[in-house]
Amino acid sequence: MQRKSLSRLPIVTVFLLVSFTCNTGLKSGVQQLIQVVTGRSGSGKTKGIYELLAQLESDSGVTGDLGNTVWLIVPEQFTLQAERELISYQNLEGLLRVQVLSFRKLVDRVLESTQASQQLYLDELGRHMLLKRILLESADRLEAYRSAHRKPGFITMMGDFLAELKRSGIGPAKLRDSGEGLPRLTAAKINDIALVFERFEALKSGTLMDEEDRYDLAAERVSTLAGLAGSTVCIDGFSGFTGQEFKLIESLSRNCKTLRVALTLDPEHLTQSGIFLATAETYRRLEAIAQETGCGFTSTHMPTPHEPENPLRHIEQQLFEFPQVLYEGVPEGIRLMTFDTTWDEAEFVALEIGRLVAEQGCRYSDVAVVSNAPEIYDDLLTRVFNQYQIPTFHDNRRDIVGNPLARLILAMLEAYQKDFRLEPLFRGLKTGLTDLKKEEWERLEIFAIENGIRGKRWKIPVEDAQLEPLREKLAHVIGAFESAFKETDSAAGYSTALFNWLVNSGVRERYEVRMGEIGSQSGFEAAFELIQGWNMISDLLDQIVSVSPETAMKLGDYRAILEAGFAAYETGMLPQDFDTVLIGKVEHSRSHPIKALFLVGAADGILPSNRDGSGLLTEDEKLSLRACQLDLKSISDYLSMNESFSIHLAMAKPSEALYVSCAFADGMGRSLRPSYLLDRLDSLFPQIKIEHLRLDELSPSARASNYNAVIAPITRQIREWLDGRQSRPELEWAAMLRHFESQPAFEARARQLRQAFHHNNRPKPLSQAATETLFGVPLTTSISRLERFAACPFKHFVDFGLRPARVVPYEVDLPEVGRLFHSAVESFALRALADGHENAPQTQEEVAALIGQIVDESVERHGRSVFANSERNRYVLRRVKRTGTRAAMTILDHLAHSHFKPKAFELAFSSNRPDSLPPILIELADGQRLLLEGRIDRIDLCETDEGVAFVQIVDYKSGAETLDLSKIHHGLQLQLVAYMDAVLNDPSILTAMPQVYPGGLFYFKIDDPMVDLESVREEDVERELLKKLKLNGLIIGGSEMAKRLDQTLESETKSVRIPFELKRDGTPTAGSGVLETSTFESLRRYVRDKIAALGTEILKGDIDVAPYRFGSKTACDYCDLMGICQFDLTYGGNHYRNLKKLKGTQWMDDYGAGGSQSREESTLVEHDKREEEVKS
Repeated sequence: MQRKSLSRLPIVTVFLLVSFTCNTGLKSGVQQLIQVVTGRSGSGKTKGIYELLAQLESDSGVTGDLGNTVWLIVPEQFTLQAERELISYQNLEGLLRVQVLSFRKLVDRVLESTQASQQLYLDELGRHMLLKRILLESADRLEAYRSAHRKPGFITMMGDFLAELKRSGIGPAKLRDSGEGLPRLTAAKINDIALVFERFEALKSGTLMDEEDRYDLAAERVSTLAGLAGSTVCIDGFSGFTGQEFKLIESLSRNCKTLRVALTLDPEHLTQSGIFLATAETYRRLEAIAQETGCGFTSTHMPTPHEPENPLRHIEQQLFEFPQVLYEGVPEGIRLMTFDTTWDEAEFVALEIGRLVAEQGCRYSDVAVVSNAPEIYDDLLTRVFNQYQIPTFHDNRRDIVGNPLARLILAMLEAYQKDFRLEPLFRGLKTGLTDLKKEEWERLEIFAIENGIRGKRWKIPVEDAQLEPLREKLAHVIGAFESAFKETDSAAGYSTALFNWLVNSGVRERYEVRMGEIGSQSGFEAAFELIQGWNMISDLLDQIVSVSPETAMKLGDYRAILEAGFAAYETGMLPQDFDTVLIGKVEHSRSHPIKALFLVGAADGILPSNRDGSGLLTEDEKLSLRACQLDLKSISDYLSMNESFSIHLAMAKPSEALYVSCAFADGMGRSLRPSYLLDRLDSLFPQIKIEHLRLDELSPSARASNYNAVIAPITRQIREWLDGRQSRPELEWAAMLRHFESQPAFEARARQLRQAFHHNNRPKPLSQAATETLFGVPLTTSISRLERFAACPFKHFVDFGLRPARVVPYEVDLPEVGRLFHSAVESFALRALADGHENAPQTQEEVAALIGQIVDESVERHGRSVFANSERNRYVLRRVKRTGTRAAMTILDHLAHSHFKPKAFELAFSSNRPDSLPPILIELADGQRLLLEGRIDRIDLCETDEGVAFVQIVDYKSGAETLDLSKIHHGLQLQLVAYMDAVLNDPSILTAMPQVYPGGLFYFKIDDPMVDLESVREEDVERELLKKLKLNGLIIGGSEMAKRLDQTLESETKSVRIPFELKRDGTPTAGSGVLETSTFESLRRYVRDKIAALGTEILKGDIDVAPYRFGSKTACDYCDLMGICQFDLTYGGNHYRNLKKLKGTQWMDDYGAGGSQSREESTLVEHDKREEEVKS
């Protein structure tokens, strides 16, 4: 081997001498030469190659002699940029002699000249599908991965590992041999991988060719490439090569005249580990290739320009050196920053880019923003840059899972599998690629939700004349899909059927229309993504047919293969405008020359990342294989060195400014910590410190470059001022805002902003005409409606004024179960107790039989066949019957131990029913009237020999309702008191007794509680159940009334049926719900006045968004109108009405006759004053 050493010469001299050496070498009999050019970042390696190639191209244009082809090989993503830079060096009109390729394009060129190009190419997606097939067929033979292979991401990990093995020249046999002598689990994993690997190679043998096979074949046949013999090949932009790329390089060196490779490498690091580990290994491997092929080998080092005052050059030379040489002086152009949030970080980048363009003369293409966490920063930067009108290009690729065609295919296959259930079926319809329009599938979806329509029921006509044509259209879509898949059970058959359905059902035509619409609305880039999506899906179906021609397969497995394939396919774009800010990842940042680089996300675990290379094998297992001479690259040390090298290259890229930043919290509020990278930079430059920037503290002049930069902070400042959280905004802000308001382009937006300042999300009261139209005059209402108004006027307005039609799902939900509980207990009381409970069923078996009959009749009467459509719902029905039985037995026990007897069930107080109590008539202050109507679940009477009757009101509740005097005071629990008031106003239809008094107000909880048998004796179980189902409410009249309600109190001091217990002195305890009759009369008058006050507010048109907060509970809990009312505490006008917990009953005793109550509300007087100042 001939070896020459050229070191530390000026760049032009070096490349001229290299060219001279190449030519003289050939004359002296050396046929080929490998020449490696090394140098640190910025030393001129790339510039020298490009200037030489551009000069050759220029000379060919002048002389007309094209001579031998000159080849330039660069990484895949840099081919376009390389062509642009070559042309710019000599202002060329184009490239004729120089060919710019990536290794993949070189492979394509080689194979195009052979018959191999006609073999079916198995890309990454095809490999995933073939692996899925193999794993499904070989699952029983796997040992370590028998269950793991079905987990998400496993196919990708297996495909990546097999590709790494092939790129490293490792076959199944060699892999299997390496597992001998290793621990049992490791050996099992290696055997499983080898089994899959071997099967994979066997299935694709002869007809299929994956990426690695193509490289191997191209390396064998590279000599057939026209123009290669006697040519010059330059390779630039790589830090290392795969095993197969080295094979290609070896073949190129045998066939070309000169092979020139540029490596970012300092010769002093050839024998050391560190950031140049990969390029040092590459250098030694190239030297070995030269020795094996008999080529000449020369090594040329490009010295780094001596710039002692350049801090950016100092970073390139010292950041990863140990020990570091500190920079003396103030480093211009370097800023190290931290921010509170990633949004602040992104907004600062936008502001600084605007300043660089406006003040420093930069173009957008002179700036790049890179991160190591695109999942955090890509969308965020896009939103912020769009707001600041900064053009961007994202150097990343996206999968096609979100493509509407892919979503349609996966949804329809899932729907077909699941008998066309509602959720997957309408997920497919919502893509807009079927025959149904948006308003059509919306109506069908509501119909299906309310009626539980699925499968064959879509083929049954409906009576609705407007809905029937839509049902027919959907039935046709379902029928066409069913027909396409009916007679097939193989992967190839499914793919053929799917493609035919897409074409025959008009999906392709609608997809093309969608592409045109997207193109006109969102631009070429979005439309081109759709075009790529169709082509990729078509290729995918072709590959499935080739990979699994007649293999029998379940449809679910086929769908899983498709889903894995969609996740593997990625779309990419070329920049449509070259003057854009590049947004990319750190390892892809080796782009065109830039002046400023923003390195965002320098947080611990992100930059550098915590990647450990784990996947199918652990780190230790991979190290064991590496000890067996298997050259694996996916180990943590190697990955860490490569990442450090990428960071090194990225920081060496800018020529004028470098910004490195980190946020303390991401968009989800998760805390982040600055990485050691910021600390190393901080220590490298003693004259600078890490800045913590708060955007709210930036001066207005820092934002003057852009209207959007001003409008956001000035809006926040004025909003905080209006809300009383800040003093008056600075005059400079106000002046800048007025400046933008005077510009015609911003006048409309300024008007919207001015309106937004005064938005408090508090709707104005309804007009009298609107109120009368919605609620009627006189106001006829119910207790529940008044309680709803007391909770939140806006909810009352929507529920009882607008009356939206809610979609009621065809399913068993909690409200449905509650209604069934209520109905069962009410019906039992009517049947068993209407004529006195003496004839009521006595045993639990009799009660259970009656409850069962009542529940079955109720379900049948309401047509709720939903209870029979699943085992879960049938269990719910059995639970309703069991709970109803327990409630009925408890009612019988209560009546058996009480002097009160049932007198009325479901008794209404209304003006529309002759057999009811009269409504409660309340005169309002403005001369209007309020009619209160309702229905009382159960009324019990206790009639004495003295001509006195006492009334007990019982209301059934399926939830845990507790009577609270404070809630009565605030209007949230008016029901029981109002019911008693309705009875006492006219008790004549209930009793002939001349004197009628209140006895008790109670909630009866319908429940089937659990009893801990380990802590309760068997004979005490029933007593424990009674305790848990004790009535909750008020006993009116003291101890004597309690004894009437529960006769056991004649001999006991504590009741298990009502809330009553005596102390040792014979008085009720504080926890007993006892109220004296006189106190109740005050409470009764208070409730009447409260009802009048609430009715007055309703008739005034109050629809305010003003929910209550009582302790930890609010009116917004479980409210389904949050998306309508837009209640938000950040609005100055939105706040909870904090209701106080009242102690004792003194407030009722003190309440005077004729008192009136109005809804409590807090007024923001100071806020209103500030708004008036803004208006002026």
